[in-house]
Amino acid sequence: MSTSEQPREQQTGAELRPEPSAHVAQAAAGDPAHLDLAGVSPTSPVGRLAATVDRLRREVRTAQAEAEGRALIELAKGILVERLGCGPAQAARQLAELAEQAGVTPLEFAVEVINQAARDRVSEV
Repeated sequence: MSTSEQPREQQTGAELRPEPSAHVAQAAAGDPAHLDLAGVSPTSPVGRLAATVDRLRREVRTAQAEAEGRALIELAKGILVERLGCGPAQAARQLAELAEQAGVTPLEFAVEVINQAARDRVSEV
């Protein structure tokens, strides 16, 4: 049987390797919407790989959200440094204290500080 008669295999040198399945090819192409893992055992290599990919995607989304939150807090601290004429450490303490007094998280308070500063700048124009 020649190589052209074996549609699911590629010949590389003297060895034969199976071509990636359609599931793997679609996932590698970055199209998870078309990835249908129904009937794939979670303990199979493809099932374990899919579970790992899902877990890593969740971790990346969480890390991105945390980084965005830290960036907003840093921006709010910068605004407080400018407005209060204090240093970054004092601005961080002030932000934490004001958030606690307002009964909100430091991130929520930081967003309010940023929004207020943006409104102030717009009204100056």
